[in-house]
Amino acid sequence: MSMIALPDIDSTDILQLDGDDRTVAQVLRQASRDQSRPGLIVTTRETGPVMDMAAYREWTATLLRYEQPLIHVATGPLGPRGIALMLSAHVTLLSPDARLAPGWQTLDGLPALLHRRFGAKASGILFGALDLMDCAIAEGVATPDAAAVQLCLDRFHSAEERSLWRRNAVALRAAQELPFSEAFEFGCSFPQTKEAQ
Repeated sequence: MSMIALPDIDSTDILQLDGDDRTVAQVLRQASRDQSRPGLIVTTRETGPVMDMAAYREWTATLLRYEQPLIHVATGPLGPRGIALMLSAHVTLLSPDARLAPGWQTLDGLPALLHRRFGAKASGILFGALDLMDCAIAEGVATPDAAAVQLCLDRFHSAEERSLWRRNAVALRAAQELPFSEAFEFGCSFPQTKEAQ
């Protein structure tokens, strides 16, 4: 598996989610409403705890509801905010220096976010029997693989792929929130091709 320093990402595409939680909520609120964006690529250097619970709930909910491609670029130490981004994004691209920061376990709502992405493995991660980063890579939540990273970026900038990504993102959220039979029927309501209509 080859590692990548993520040089192919145009820095103008990336939302740098630093500052207080209220600022992050405002930035994401505006960006998520921008129809000219092909999706969101987000990152943060913040490693401290959540300070504004209402704003944190708002920006996390914005990410979880987002229906376009949502990529998290993880660089350096991942504190509570970085972990929230990783668990809310469709995929996280790991730079070679990405690692867990002390105190990442203090993230509010962590059990629910972990269970949403890892199911039964969440308890093992919470109580130290399983390594979060290892599980994220094994389960496809995150990748350090150069080829996979480039594929994600290519799909992000492809209008045709973006349409498929949006359809799958909406259907995946339904699968996470609805009983199987309802989620399956909901997923089948999206035509995959013009011929399927």
